[in-house]
Amino acid sequence: MPKKKSFCQVLEPGFYTSIQDSGRRGWRGKGVPLSGPMDTESFARANRVVGNDTPQAALEITLSGPTLLFNDPVWVAVSGAEVALTHNQNVQALDRPFLCDLGDVLRVGKMTHGARVYMAFLGGLQSPHYLGSASQFFPISPAARVPKGEKLSYVTSLLFPEITASTGEINSQSLGVRDRLKVRRGIDWDDCPKHIQKELKKGSFVVGSNNRMGYRLEGTISPLDFQPLSGIIPPGTIQLSSGGGLLVAMADGQVTGGYLRVLSLDRAEMNFLAQQTTGKKLRLDFVDA
Repeated sequence: MPKKKSFCQVLEPGFYTSIQDSGRRGWRGKGVPLSGPMDTESFARANRVVGNDTPQAALEITLSGPTLLFNDPVWVAVSGAEVALTHNQNVQALDRPFLCDLGDVLRVGKMTHGARVYMAFLGGLQSPHYLGSASQFFPISPAARVPKGEKLSYVTSLLFPEITASTGEINSQSLGVRDRLKVRRGIDWDDCPKHIQKELKKGSFVVGSNNRMGYRLEGTISPLDFQPLSGIIPPGTIQLSSGGGLLVAMADGQVTGGYLRVLSLDRAEMNFLAQQTTGKKLRLDFVDA
């Protein structure tokens, strides 16, 4: 007999809550970004803690979280930023699996350290797939985020999950306290004028406006006059705008661009940056210099 599909209802969606799985692979050639989690480490951890052998569709919650009402039992785990999490008005620990039953209310408050948490469900969210992925990205999916009143489907289960990760290891690398961002020279580094290369190595930056498409790093780099280029922009690419700002391509970032691709981030540094908020001061640490 197949397991019954049940749901929780979104009473309040929070600042920006979306469904994300491992991403929409194989479509960048058609102009479709990868999407998926901004902080892959915290996403994978929430899935492991709740008992999923492989990462399943989960909620990515930014800055402040949703309020959910459950209509049937399911095991849940939340990992990532430090945040107030209450289950039926009782404080619930992060990085621990817990059972949400019929009539239970789960509230995710405001982040106190970091920017994003991930809420994973045992068996994953049973969400529609678009181009092979449940990750929300408009207009590939009908909406970019979860709206108020949405019913999030899951496979109900009372069985205690088989934990495949140590739940005692709470601190993640993406939430480390540091003021340096590790960067590597980008595809167009050699086309960047020498005086700007020196400014990049010595300058300090402040996290500016940011979202799932990208992060702005604001500093004092000299304006640059150059002929616009056209090239691929893999996630983690850092472009230097003509005005001297740095633009970091993130999960939903454009697949091509016209600015110099002066630097790049590896996956661990993208995870770290995804947990930083506006106003954070950073210096660049050239790991291949």
